[in-house]
Amino acid sequence: MNNLLNEILKEQAQAADQRSKAWFSARLGKFTSSEIYKLMTQPQSKDARERGELSETTKSYIKSKVAEELTGIEHTTETAATTWGIDHEAEAISLYSSLVESTVESVGFIAYGDHAGGSPDGLCSTYGVIEVKCPYNAENHVENLLIENEAELLKAHKNYWWQLQMNMLITNNKEGMFISYDPRMDGKAKMALIPVTLQSNTEDVINNVLEKAIAYKRFLLDRIKNR
Repeated sequence: MNNLLNEILKEQAQAADQRSKAWFSARLGKFTSSEIYKLMTQPQSKDARERGELSETTKSYIKSKVAEELTGIEHTTETAATTWGIDHEAEAISLYSSLVESTVESVGFIAYGDHAGGSPDGLCSTYGVIEVKCPYNAENHVENLLIENEAELLKAHKNYWWQLQMNMLITNNKEGMFISYDPRMDGKAKMALIPVTLQSNTEDVINNVLEKAIAYKRFLLDRIKNR
């Protein structure tokens, strides 16, 4: 019994470690906060929108989750930009923690029901959920430095804004912080901070798009199973 308990505790610890084998396994086939924006896209034609059809972007994303479920392999793409971001995330969080004089707790994948979830970059003891981006292209960081408020963040980075909205929802936080970090910059230019608040309709919007996505995913799986 002690050995079984130790294995369970070990597995839970690994799941808390982002990008670990257990973390990838927990995300497999689920709609995640980092890509939830793909479920928000609308069809190009007016007729399709009026009929309530899913956009091609949404369908493609759902199909990728079907593929993950059927293969047991998560679709990931490693690039120089993603590697750069991963390599500098910890130092960004450390600097942010010092600036706001608060602790930041690391978390793993947090499930939202059986079909979705998210992995916040951290939970700040004072300012809630944080989302860290370390742009590989310094020009992109400059653009982030010029963002003055949440409305401008939504306009510039709909994907990041929805990622924060969903992560705030699943962690029961009403506040979040978008962080852009570039260690190549000097002084205050190293970091851009944009506060984000949980919107009153976020839960309804996310639940609505997830309901449609789950239904389409089940439809595709049944169709494949019965072909």
